[in-house]
Amino acid sequence: MENNHLIKNILLVEDDKDDQEIFADALHQVTPDCTLTIIENGIKLLYRFNDPGFIAPDILVLDLNLPLMTGLECLRQIKSNPKLSNIKVVIHSTSTSRTEIETAFKYGANLYIPKHPDFKEMKMMLEKLLILKWEKYIPQPKPSDFVWGRMIKPRTDY
Repeated sequence: MENNHLIKNILLVEDDKDDQEIFADALHQVTPDCTLTIIENGIKLLYRFNDPGFIAPDILVLDLNLPLMTGLECLRQIKSNPKLSNIKVVIHSTSTSRTEIETAFKYGANLYIPKHPDFKEMKMMLEKLLILKWEKYIPQPKPSDFVWGRMIKPRTDY
């Protein structure tokens, strides 16, 4: 099966083993030739970035509720580092906290996708994400386009 997707290399930062497995299985069904790297926490992520052989992913999918260092702190460090700031960061979280969503936007995330434990919905989300036209999301989208699947009424005064 030929992969016509724009995204070929994904770095997933997720500590929950079940969520890792659902994501990996769904991604493999959507596009078996996309490379997926999984890191369990923010500290390991920052170590990976400091590895001399580090190759930036096409997108970084980042959970917010991580051990050792929160996803928001990881995001802040990524976007404040000139060597990393161009990495596309997709927040993928169960959090519906308006404060966390607004902070993720303020820190420079490109997209916020609510986490769904349903395999079919995960596949649909990945299909959409893999063919996304990123021009709308770089450097950042309008606040009204930041959250996929409206969980909250978006603010427009960020």
